[in-house]
Amino acid sequence: MAAEPLTAPNPLASTDEILAEDGESLPKALDSVCGGRNATTIISSKAFGTHGVRITTGVCSPPESESTSDSNSVDLEARQASCRTAPNNCIQRFGTMFQGNGWVNKCGAQCDSSCYPGSNGPDPNHCQFIFNSMFAEQPQLFTLEPNNFLLLTYRSCGTGIQNQIASGPDGCSTKMIYDYSDWAAIGKYLAWNCQAPQGARGGRCVGRTGLYQGNIPDYYVQ
Repeated sequence: MAAEPLTAPNPLASTDEILAEDGESLPKALDSVCGGRNATTIISSKAFGTHGVRITTGVCSPPESESTSDSNSVDLEARQASCRTAPNNCIQRFGTMFQGNGWVNKCGAQCDSSCYPGSNGPDPNHCQFIFNSMFAEQPQLFTLEPNNFLLLTYRSCGTGIQNQIASGPDGCSTKMIYDYSDWAAIGKYLAWNCQAPQGARGGRCVGRTGLYQGNIPDYYVQ
């Protein structure tokens, strides 16, 4: 499940000097999403599930891409009819929540993993603490607006996901629906297989293709 090594961002860690709304420090792991903190706008940072785990939400600067919108005088109904669908199984596995709201289903979607070269990565036991909380979370489904990210942190470990779905034809959704169990399973693989013995300090799993623009993956987990 390994691919070519990625250029490593800053190591995932737990906190820095910036304070969240409740007085807790924002996670240092923010430096590894969105291409760095300067490309990040924080929405919220608060407790998540098991005591000690935090969830930070925010917005990344959108990726550069060429517009695929139909510029001809085709009516909106016809353009919406051409919207592609992601062949994944959020609704079948987790029920009808969000059905009909135009979310792009990515549950079960395949991604390609790579390890960040280096050492002194997060303690995988800290990561496992996060994943246990994710597996137990109810409801399992969550949604992400375009360019938004979620970041879960505990002590030395951080795991994040970003919706990178690039713009499609006019009227086609770029909102993403995903589940905590799939995210946790990917994160668990990376946490335990991208460690010092592998010459690594964590990793990332990037969606294999883009729904509307094939050269821009729809999402990544790290």
